[in-house]
Amino acid sequence: IYDVVRYRIHRMKKKLKDELDNRNTIQEYICPNCKR
Repeated sequence: IYDVVRYRIHRMKKKLKDELDNRNTIQEYICPNCKR
């Protein structure tokens, strides 16, 4: 059971991190357009 909980937490953290990374890259793409 403990391993399952750890696995779930790890997956949640990875998902959050991926979403944050995606947001950052999207902002990087959008920002140059905003400056124009």
